[in-house]
Amino acid sequence: MPPVRSILIAGAAVLALAIGLAALAPTASAQGATTATTTLRPGLNLAGWTEAEADAAALFEAIPNLDMAYAYDAGAQRFRWAARDGSGDLATLTPGMGLWLALGGTERFTWTRPMLPPGGIGLIPLREGWNFVAWAGRDGTAPGEAFRGLDDVLTEAWGWNARAQRREHYAPGARARGNALYTLYNGSAYWLRVSGAKHWWQFPPRAEFVGEFTSDKQAELRALIDSVVSFFIERTGIAVPGLTFQFGSGRASVGSYGDELIYLQEPFTAGAHEHTHAVQEYLATIEENGRSGHVEVRYRDNQIHPAWLREGVANYWSHRYHDETSEQTYDGRIRADIRAVRRVPTRLRDIERDMKIGGDAPANYSLGTLAINWLIDRVGESSIMDFYRERPSHPDWRAAFRAVFGMSVDDFYDAFEAYRMETAPLFAAHLRGTVTDINGDPMSGMLVGAFRHPGPDGKEQFTERTDLEGAFSFHPEPYIYRMHVHSDQVDECTVFSSIANEPTDAIFNIPRDATVTMRLVVRRAILPKARWFPCGWGGVDTTLARGAQ
Repeated sequence: MPPVRSILIAGAAVLALAIGLAALAPTASAQGATTATTTLRPGLNLAGWTEAEADAAALFEAIPNLDMAYAYDAGAQRFRWAARDGSGDLATLTPGMGLWLALGGTERFTWTRPMLPPGGIGLIPLREGWNFVAWAGRDGTAPGEAFRGLDDVLTEAWGWNARAQRREHYAPGARARGNALYTLYNGSAYWLRVSGAKHWWQFPPRAEFVGEFTSDKQAELRALIDSVVSFFIERTGIAVPGLTFQFGSGRASVGSYGDELIYLQEPFTAGAHEHTHAVQEYLATIEENGRSGHVEVRYRDNQIHPAWLREGVANYWSHRYHDETSEQTYDGRIRADIRAVRRVPTRLRDIERDMKIGGDAPANYSLGTLAINWLIDRVGESSIMDFYRERPSHPDWRAAFRAVFGMSVDDFYDAFEAYRMETAPLFAAHLRGTVTDINGDPMSGMLVGAFRHPGPDGKEQFTERTDLEGAFSFHPEPYIYRMHVHSDQVDECTVFSSIANEPTDAIFNIPRDATVTMRLVVRRAILPKARWFPCGWGGVDTTLARGAQ
């Protein structure tokens, strides 16, 4: 046994006894950097393994003067070691593993190695006690910034000064002169002592609050961010750097994404959906520095994906997230999607660029979700994210689709439509009619809605836009409905309500397996906002039904 081995074994034993280590072998991400560089000096060094899993022999191939390497086995609660001659019980190097490296000779060695590719793991699980982990974040980060998000559990941390061969300590809240660890270096390794199990996300998003939010509410929403992002990293291995979650109120939508900003407002349920959009854009436009690029610059066809794929994938992951974190089940949500799809004749081909085609965007979202569910059943869940990873290598989304899913888009459309007709056939009930003005002239482009009555805040609806003849047609689920007419060509709170010389109740029943024909006569009216319908929708006072056929 070389002398350095004895020194390291003795040092490791003393260290283990002194701090009572209970580390968990973690995983780490390299987003924001493509390589890590560590200067190793003769004697003991701390460094992190930043590459993919490999045999321990890879260390000795990469570092000529390396004599010994030690890692901590959390399961066995002891160190494992490997020597240049192949002896030792450290067989495998895992991403994010902290390493003690004993360098022989008298010369320094600059060790430059790859980081995990962008989109890799960036969430490190910590358990109560001591953890020995790699830092894969931005080089030169101050501890207060690096440990942001661990404020409630981090007790102390320390690194290693290889030049002085001594520890550098950090304690949260301590005066600056009481700490010797001032900077975390990309690719190095650190000891963290925590009071409870928690994940250390090395690329946390920022949280912004627009409006009045109590400290308790802010804490609740920060926990929501952790929940959404942790779910994604654990399920897909993807963390998007540079994101901001903004919480506010007053916008038309409960959520949106653009320019690395996720906007959410009450009921704050769209987090997973909008975060999916951030992941889609990030993977499909990734640049060499690990940051999101710009689609219009990268591709001849600036469409990353068709609208149905964009929203279907986002709905899929939202369904999975709520299945894990709430009482809503994935199967229950898919059943709701099937019911929604049964009310519209829209095809996937129709919604490649506009999810509002046919006037029933919610049903179209469900159609996209059903298509993604169908794809995953056949080619596996990982293939969905593979599409976005593959997207930059192809001039358009159709070529990427064929490469990943092994079929042309047209063949997919045909196969899915056959599945859809079997799984989600249109409801037999048929509601059709025309919208005219008071003079009997057809009104095109009007949105006609049938709201379930009674329904939760008007959300259960079927909508259709009238054609050039003022005609509309859709297939609602047999139920009782209240009719509405709306124009989105005017102020969003300007609506149209009906007048007719043969008034009938606007609340009516759609019989099963029946076709109901009606004429809606409208005039312009201004109605106040009401809790039971979204701004822009107004109740139709009367309808003129021509009977069931």
